[in-house]
Amino acid sequence: MSQTNDSETTTHSSTSTGSLYPAERPLRNVNIDPSYASVIEEQDQQIKHLQQQLAEFNSVRYRTLSGNASRGKNVVRTTRKISMTPTDQINQQVVASYLREAIWPSNKILPNKWSKWREDRNSLCQMILRKVAIPVGVDGQSYWEAMILGITNDKFCALRANFKQELFEQFQGKYA
Repeated sequence: MSQTNDSETTTHSSTSTGSLYPAERPLRNVNIDPSYASVIEEQDQQIKHLQQQLAEFNSVRYRTLSGNASRGKNVVRTTRKISMTPTDQINQQVVASYLREAIWPSNKILPNKWSKWREDRNSLCQMILRKVAIPVGVDGQSYWEAMILGITNDKFCALRANFKQELFEQFQGKYA
């Protein structure tokens, strides 16, 4: 009975922290052949080392990406295609659906200085960052300025353009 509670607690703690790897091994009191103990310890060290390298790489990568929010849409789209990782592409879909479903219905025009980084929990940047997965080793501000800001601006411009087109077609009488 206590073994089940321990595994539930471990599972819950690993998911609540958002970490991909639990802080402690999920199975306790498991008999491991002593010959494998050194292999397991070596693999744990390799995992920690690779996580550290990934964090350093991501930190440098997102610090050096330029914020393309004020450039034209073609420049932004081409740069995004070249510089986006799979995590960024997934985050792009998350941002697009969040803007379309939560922000767009009540806000057709974004407020002044929406693109500035703010610590306020109710700011647009914080609401969006709560929805996306920030890469390992990157702080929220760097990721917002390097990647999410451009994605958000691009999607919001596309939503606005589609809305204007629908209004124009309705004005022209193409919709019944």
